[in-house]
Amino acid sequence: MSCYCHSRLRNFLNSYAVRNITHPVLIRCYRTAVITFKNALYVVVCIIGLLGCATFKSLNAEVPLYERDFIYSGTRLDWAALQNDNVTIRKSKAEPPSYPLVDLPFSFAMDSVFLPLAISAEIFH
Repeated sequence: MSCYCHSRLRNFLNSYAVRNITHPVLIRCYRTAVITFKNALYVVVCIIGLLGCATFKSLNAEVPLYERDFIYSGTRLDWAALQNDNVTIRKSKAEPPSYPLVDLPFSFAMDSVFLPLAISAEIFH
């Protein structure tokens, strides 16, 4: 069923009527709708990603600096939650997110952004 709907949508988008929109108002409405949808999608993805971000939770945990893991700490917390590794979760002293599989790519991305800072913090503390 989804292949049929996908092919009909593709055929409609490739049709002469959609490709050759010449009226300026229709062009403006189409572009506005596409941009609005993209912006809404970005906002929703960011909100979902940051609601339970394990990176921020693990970096804000009440752990002494000499015991803290800085490098990919959020990804480690998500992975420990996926494997039900209570020892690692207790060691990080941070609550893992409710949906660690959903949060894992976001935490990996944020940990990658913070990697230069994490390396320097790991070396000098």
